[in-house]
Amino acid sequence: MTSLNTASMMFRVLRNVMYGVLALLVIAYVGICILLFVKQRDLLYFPTAALKISNAEPISIEMDAGKMKGWVVNPGKTKAMIYFGGNGEQVERNADFFTKCLPEQSVFLMPYRGYGGNPGAPSETGIFADALALESHVRMNYPEVSLMGRSLGSGVATYLASQKPIVKTLLITPYDSIADVAADKYPLFPVRWLLKDRYNSAGYAGLVKSKVKIMIAMEDAVIPPSHSFKLVSAFKQKPTVKVINGVGHNSISSAEDYAFEVCDFLK
Repeated sequence: MTSLNTASMMFRVLRNVMYGVLALLVIAYVGICILLFVKQRDLLYFPTAALKISNAEPISIEMDAGKMKGWVVNPGKTKAMIYFGGNGEQVERNADFFTKCLPEQSVFLMPYRGYGGNPGAPSETGIFADALALESHVRMNYPEVSLMGRSLGSGVATYLASQKPIVKTLLITPYDSIADVAADKYPLFPVRWLLKDRYNSAGYAGLVKSKVKIMIAMEDAVIPPSHSFKLVSAFKQKPTVKVINGVGHNSISSAEDYAFEVCDFLK
């Protein structure tokens, strides 16, 4: 066998190996994309069990997923505030805070569907529908309704404020859209095509007519501040912005001026 034939055979072997490796990489990439598509809600929602609390009144409201249970802090006041929590938050843990923070307002804490023993499975469509139903229920007894949303809940609050005559909307560590945040975190994958639940807050912001305040944690590694600032620019009416340095996504509530900023705006 001549050296030319040997070189040609080696080239074909290497080419076939490269094609094989490339095929394996493509299969692996497609497999990861399929896994992300199938499991995406397991990566977005982290349902929690309900806690037993004694400083709030239990409530239940019939919704399309079934009877949803929650709590109202300071019941019977003339104004109301609805709180939407993060994707792994037990909202009832805020009962003490709101008892002291908003003594003249009734504060509604309702776990998302699939959270706190509530029926159904969490999804953007379902959570938005529940938010609308909760606001309608609250509105029957409270003519003035404000909202507070933290992390995932900021998207719920922004959507609800775009649909209803809300007085004040407070957003803690918010995002422009979950799709944009995910695309930045996973640039190798077509997450914008794969995502079912996009929570496009920037798309709803222009419809919000309430007073808006946004609180941003400058060390936020979950929702980078750049996404919060993009949301700020999406509102037609310029919101009040409070930037808190030295705190992250979960530690913002431990900041020295957090309680004042929240309570002073919503009171």
